Amino acid sequence: MTGAIPPYIYADIGGTDRWIWFVLAYLIALAAVCPFVGSLSDLLGRRWVALGGSALVIIGVIVSSTVSSMNPFIAGMTLSGVGAGVCELTSLAVTSELAPTRKRGKYVAVLVFTIIPFCPSVLWGQLIAANAGWRYCGALVGAWNAIGFFGVLFFYFPPPRPNARGLTKRQILAEIDYVGGFLSVVGMILFLGGLQWGGYQVRSFDKRCLQTTDYHTSTSGPRFTSSYLYFSAPSSSSLSPSGKSRAPNSPCSRRASKRSHASWL
Repeated sequence: MTGAIPPYIYADIGGTDRWIWFVLAYLIALAAVCPFVGSLSDLLGRRWVALGGSALVIIGVIVSSTVSSMNPFIAGMTLSGVGAGVCELTSLAVTSELAPTRKRGKYVAVLVFTIIPFCPSVLWGQLIAANAGWRYCGALVGAWNAIGFFGVLFFYFPPPRPNARGLTKRQILAEIDYVGGFLSVVGMILFLGGLQWGGYQVRSFDKRCLQTTDYHTSTSGPRFTSSYLYFSAPSSSSLSPSGKSRAPNSPCSRRASKRSHASWL
């Protein structure tokens, strides 16, 4: 909703030279966290991941709605983007888990169609910002996510996930592919940031933009992402698709691994 009212925001808190980054920070953070939500849910439990995502959205909205300058506003939108990525994927998984198998498609369709009231969010944001102030947009978003947070807190208690190996929480946390996650997130941020830098803070055809900013960040992104695919630990909880292969030496598993990498890219 805040993406529809940038003039109201930077007219109040400044930052006309970098306001585009509060939109990009939200989208990049959302995209960067999505590949890891499934693995974290399997390792830590879907309920806690869902609560953490909702909490991040609420905290991010509080930060961005109460600041008086653009940089903290961008930080708040980044937190909201991380939480939104977690919530979007977790909500689909939870709905599929709770619904009867025969009606799972209908339940997921109803969940997807709940976005209909928010399709004219640009209109709602403009009306609220013009008549009450842009900060009330954040209050509305925070209240809506608080409803979801407390709904999960009081009503969602999934059965414990199977732990056939009998691992402790410390051992489960140790299995998370932190190196792969870091390389993937940094690669995506650099790549998308390099593509979006030109045209906002510097002119798209400016020599500095073409020779330094866009070139180096856009090429660093693929380098980090390639390093993630190459160095990601080949374990059952690896974030790399190849790490999930149970029989890496069989021709069938090698073909499946290649298809998984292609799908991931």
